[in-house]
Amino acid sequence: FPYTTLFRSRGAIAMFRDHGREAAGEILRQVETRGEREGEVALSTKDPNFMMIQPGATATDARTLALRMKHRVAVKCSITLQDRIMWLGEW
Repeated sequence: FPYTTLFRSRGAIAMFRDHGREAAGEILRQVETRGEREGEVALSTKDPNFMMIQPGATATDARTLALRMKHRVAVKCSITLQDRIMWLGEW
């Protein structure tokens, strides 16, 4: 299910919850994630906590990008970001 689900329209989705008083977008900005992409999913250049979804994007694209950003923040900032998105199915 999650590997083949396609997003049918354009849109933006917030990936992570804020970490205490620090905005998730600011944390992601600190580790230079703006403009990162995976397939047809890219991070916003204005607020990197938002995934910009283009037609043809897959759930796998979105999940891969989110995991990569979460890992980068964990390594560089020792912060574990909490998902704002509910990922359905088996990953």
